Amino acid sequence: VVYEIVFLEALERHGVGLTSRQLALELLRNIPYAYSAEEVALKNLLEGVFPPNSGLWRNPYSEWIGAQMRGMICGMIAAGKPLEAARFAHLDAVISHSANGVYGEMFSAVLTALAFIEPDIQSLLERAMAYLPQKSEYYAVVREILTVLKENLDPIQAWKVLDHRFETYHWIHAYPNIAAVLFALWYGNGEITRSFSLLAIAGLDVDCNGGLVGTILGIQRGVPQEWAAPLQDTFETYLLGKEKLSITALARRTARLAQQLESA
Repeated sequence: VVYEIVFLEALERHGVGLTSRQLALELLRNIPYAYSAEEVALKNLLEGVFPPNSGLWRNPYSEWIGAQMRGMICGMIAAGKPLEAARFAHLDAVISHSANGVYGEMFSAVLTALAFIEPDIQSLLERAMAYLPQKSEYYAVVREILTVLKENLDPIQAWKVLDHRFETYHWIHAYPNIAAVLFALWYGNGEITRSFSLLAIAGLDVDCNGGLVGTILGIQRGVPQEWAAPLQDTFETYLLGKEKLSITALARRTARLAQQLESA
């Protein structure tokens, strides 16, 4: 989520015309360390390799979950505007990812943006597919996942099929994790606790997937007190000078920025 905070601040500073290069410089100034694709990207930026090449050059992790896990801010500031959400996600994702890794963030952003206007989970997943590159492998993977979910009434059986299908991929790759996300949303009946329990069954990159699932359901139905209250409105980060932030204050900043972009 620290990447989303930096994105929010960069957009506040630079406005709707924010570029990948401007955002990359903000990440370089604010993110003290990273892993996998983001670590490679930060090293590339330090050596003067800027996006989109920073997401490509010497980056064997460019189709992992790193971009997919942080696209929700793009959908929140472009609430109800999936195409604009996809645009923001693309300019962010190419800093550290390429090809299907980029499409993963676009999909996360579109799902988030559509959650503001589409209350039905299954319809939401179908609608979001229209904003993916239709000839991409990522699109084909999402379509295959949804086919499995439609064909299986039993969630455990569905996950067995999907788990076997993606077992050759690294557990932090975008594909098995978007399978877990769609699996949890499809069978979760719009309930956060039920959906989170399904994510636990799926395993993989559980915290990142919970971020996407929780954001979508939080937008549609609100966050239950049993999940919100223990956090005591506090978000802790490893960003210098931002070690403790108010979740409510972050939400208000996000809403304010969304309103400003709406009127821009």
